[in-house]
Amino acid sequence: HILHAVAITPSYDSSVELVEAAIRRALEAACALGAKTVTMPALATGFGPLSLEEFAAALGRAAAQDSPPVETLVAVLRGEEEAALVRG
Repeated sequence: HILHAVAITPSYDSSVELVEAAIRRALEAACALGAKTVTMPALATGFGPLSLEEFAAALGRAAAQDSPPVETLVAVLRGEEEAALVRG
């Protein structure tokens, strides 16, 4: 299944709260479909204004509240440097 999560406004604005809510809704929808693995890009960091650190904060908060949890959550990034930022 492919789920589409939009984490920016029509004017390309965003916030940690908006990204967190989009991730949470996507995780809920994935769980409802029986997904065990979810892969997502760094929402709102391309055309949106968020930094990778802000995306990481939103991802961490949403994943901490994921119930029931998916088994694997993967963030698609541009390399090991970005991955290190997101991992914390």
